Order: sequence, then structure tokens, then C-alpha cells
Amino acid sequence: MRHNPRISDLVPFKGDRRVVVEWSNFSNPFCFVMKRLFHWNNPMDEYWLEGISHSMLDDVTVEDIQDLKHIGKKRFDKTLEELKEVFSLLEIELEQRKVSLSISSKPSTYEGPLQEALVEEVFLDPIDTASNIEELRLAILNHFDLYKPIDERVREIIISRHYAFGNQEITLEALGERFGVTRERVRQISAKYEDLVLSSPRESNLLLQKVLDLALESNSFAEFASLMTKNQLTIQENFSIVNAVALCEILQLEEMSDAFLAVYEKWEQHGEVLDEQTKRVAKYRSKIGLIDLEFMSNEMLISLNEAKSAVLRAYPRSIFDGKYSLARTEKIDTTFENILHKQLLVSENIACEDLVEGIRRHSSYRGAELPGENSDFVGFVEMLAGPIPTLKGLQLNTLEGVELSDTDCWLLECFNNRERKILHRSELIQLAFESGRNTATIGVYALFSPLLRNCGQSVYTVVGSKVAEQEGRLYAEVIRKNFPETEISYQFEGNNVILKVLPNINALGGVIFPPKELHRIVTGTTFNPSCSCLKLITKQKIQFSVSNFWMGFSSIFKHAIDMHSWNLKSPLSIVLNFDSREATLISEVL
Repeated sequence: MRHNPRISDLVPFKGDRRVVVEWSNFSNPFCFVMKRLFHWNNPMDEYWLEGISHSMLDDVTVEDIQDLKHIGKKRFDKTLEELKEVFSLLEIELEQRKVSLSISSKPSTYEGPLQEALVEEVFLDPIDTASNIEELRLAILNHFDLYKPIDERVREIIISRHYAFGNQEITLEALGERFGVTRERVRQISAKYEDLVLSSPRESNLLLQKVLDLALESNSFAEFASLMTKNQLTIQENFSIVNAVALCEILQLEEMSDAFLAVYEKWEQHGEVLDEQTKRVAKYRSKIGLIDLEFMSNEMLISLNEAKSAVLRAYPRSIFDGKYSLARTEKIDTTFENILHKQLLVSENIACEDLVEGIRRHSSYRGAELPGENSDFVGFVEMLAGPIPTLKGLQLNTLEGVELSDTDCWLLECFNNRERKILHRSELIQLAFESGRNTATIGVYALFSPLLRNCGQSVYTVVGSKVAEQEGRLYAEVIRKNFPETEISYQFEGNNVILKVLPNINALGGVIFPPKELHRIVTGTTFNPSCSCLKLITKQKIQFSVSNFWMGFSSIFKHAIDMHSWNLKSPLSIVLNFDSREATLISEVL
């Protein structure tokens, strides 16, 4: 039994559960949380774009929200409190107005004055009203000081070392001397505050929007800095795109941060001092930062040495090995370096070629296949992390580190709980199911995570661990006996097909493989998932993919689990109606 309640069970509501409350009735922080959640769980569906109904909360659990990035207990509690308040007001409104809705598969949208009822007092946050960069920086510091008081020493270190507050022109040594502490102590304090984020994410900021507009108008770093002071947006003469990105990250303005980075890359790649060759270099740079110099020189009809010179002009921190270059920008580490860092966070007992294998796995996920052999890139690993790779060695040669994601940490915990640190794909999906995680996401993650290694036969281990091929094969044989294949049968009932499905744990992602005869019957027909209880609302479609997979069953499987306590031990009965094009789960037999 999982102790992971559905949100709908925690939000009392006696009205029509299909009524959709528009997003405008909720606060910006709430919308940010819930929209991220619905988009993450159902990236191909758009049923949530207008708003949220109480029935939609059936598909959301406590852990779904808590697993979102930057969602702490305080933000979760506020989200739940706001849900309760809004649906309580809706229940009262509907009762007073005696709103009645005809039964329909399409939910109605409620446009009542809930927003007015929720607004008790308008509080203008100084972060939102700041008219210049200095005011914004002060407002951010004061915000964090409210939650956890910051003494003058810490405040000065943050201002001197965090890019949101300047350009890190004061060294660790100088700060150490000023406060009478060691360089290492200053570094520790600085590291503690390098990932500052607001507890309430912003959807916009007027000041930073003005800054972005100026950046888009500018053609160079110098012109941008000049316009910033000319328009009295800052007194900092050398305000940079890096400063703006750091401020966006604190406010969690992801789209705006991406826009600033696009401007930054444009200037770096097409700066006014670059010659025609240099302007073309970015075209040959892969998503992880690599350039094939031979290919580039052949395409541009220049020599290998000329190609290297052009790369260095565009990317001054570039390093070279053989026919490849790792094109490193001045302010941001490459994906190659970041994935190297992640693996060394897990273990330092990893050979150079194996570290490259982790980078290759991630590159496949990014759609940027790593060319050549792993041995072709060992030189870069040695240059960055040392002949015997270490995290400390890498940190000395890179600008900033990365952290393990929540999914990374969960995966590692799963493997570390096993004596031999090996798991079959089916076991991973089972663990994801039991912990309320998205099983489809975990299945894909296992295929491409740089922190895992495929031992064959769908058996995985953690990077740095060694599993013999024979051991992996024997382990897979044992596991397959414990996880039977998906069982599918069907029968005709008039013009309809009664489909009986008992999916194995791997099929929970929504993909099944029908018998040949059924395949022939349903090919070319798209079905809309539904349930006889009338509470399954989704825009997912059941249809064959280009790869000939029968996809789209995940909404039915998830609904059966969450709403009807289905335990995967009995088959599901689904009516395929070729007239209405609906695939209806018969909940009465569960």
C-alpha cells in the first residue's frame, strides 16, 4: 500500500467535479507549479490549458508535486491551501447560482468571480517593482534575509562572488583577508549560496524584460553595457548578459534566461571582431560542444590549422585533441564537461573511456550522436579531469559544477539499496510505479542516463560498478521469470471489440503489441480513451505510431490504478467502439 494520496482526496468538493476553473482564478506561483506538473506528466496532451477541474486532481499525487524542481514543503503547503480555498469558493458559488451542467465528455468552464473573492490585499513585492538592477539586487537579498538572516560577512561574500550581484572581481584570497578567514572558508560560504532561487517562482519581471529588450537591440557586449547605463537601469558600467542570466535563475524565469543565453551565444559566435571564417564556426559545433575539425576544414575549404585558429577566435577556451575540438565558451561550461562532472560526483573509480561512454549515452538522448570511438575523446577527459580522473581535477579546469537531479538521486538510491548494484529494467519500472513516479519517464531515463551502464539483456548497473556479462545474463533470466509478458485477448460483440489486457510492468508506459489479427483490424483507427465511470478526461489518443507501436493506453492504466485501485493482478476490459471511436474501460468489473 502506497502512502502517496491523490490531491483530490485532500481537497474537499461536493460540486460537479467536471467544472473547469480558469487559471486566472489562481495566483501566479500556483499556476507555475501546476502547469509544470501537467505538462511534465502529459507533454502531448493539452486538456489542462484552459484551467483545472477537481476531477483532474485524481491524476495528481502528493509526490507528483513534491518531486518538481524547487518545490519545498512551504510551496507545497501553499499550493494545497490555495486549491482548498478556490474549490471551497466554487462550491459555494455553484450552490448559490444553482449551476447545472448537462452530462458531456467535454468539461464546462467556470468563469465566476472567484478571483475577486480571493484577493484580500494587494502586496507589491519590491522584487517585482524594482526600477533598476541595484534595487532588484537589494530586494533579492532582503527576501532571503527574511527567511534566514544573513550577517554582513555572508552578505558581502554573496555580493562579491555571485554573478547576480556582479562579475566576481574580488578573489577568494582578498575576501579571506578582509574577514580574517581562510580562502577555503570563503569558498564554502560562496558555494552554499551559489544556487539561490526564490521560494515563489516569477512568471515575469518588468525590469528584466526591459534589460532583455535592450539586449535584443544591441549588437555587442559593449553596446549592451553602454545602453544599460544610458537608460539608467544600472550604475554598473560592465553589466553583462551573465549577470542577467544569474538574476533570471534566482527568479526562476527559465524562458527569459534562455532568451538572454541566445543573445549571448549570438554575440560570441558573430561578434563584430570575428572574420568570415569565425562566423561560420558555430555551425559545426554539436550540442555537447564538440567540433570535428577535419569535417569543418573540408566544408570551409581551409587547412586544419586555419580551422583551429577560427575555433579559437570564436571560442577562446577551446581545447584540441586529434581531429576534434571541445569548443568552450568564456562563461559557460559545455555539456561534455557537465556530464563528466555528474559521473565523477557518483564515483571517481571510473576509467576515461567509461566516462566517455556516459557522455555518449547522454549525447544520444540529446540527438547529437558522439562520432568516432570512445578512445577518440579520452584526451579531453585527461585534459579536464586528469589521467586518473578526479572531481577535484575537473573542478580546477571548469567554470562551475552541476548537481544531480531529483531523478538522478532516486535512481542511485534504488541501485545503492541492492548489494550488487544491479537492476533489471522491469525492476526499475516496478520501483517507479511503487513510488508514484512516471514509469514511462523512468524507462526512457534508464536508456540514456550517463549515470547507468547497460550490462545487456535490459540489466543496468551504476557507473563505476563492474558486472560480468555472464552475471548480467543470468540475472536477466531470473527476473524475466518473475515478470510475465503482457497478456492480450479479444472477442467480438456486434461491431465492437472487447479487449482484455493484463499488462506487465513495462507496458504501463502505454505501449502494447496486439496479436496479428487484431493488429489488422484496428490499424488506421484512432480511439479516444474513456471510462464507464465517466471520470476519465484526457486528450490522449490510442493509435499506432510510425514505428508500429500501439500507443496511448497510459491514461487508461493510470486511471484504473488511481481511481479504481487496480493492482495489475486482473485483466482490464476495454471496449473498442468503431462507431464512436472510443476505447472505454469497463470499471464495473475491476
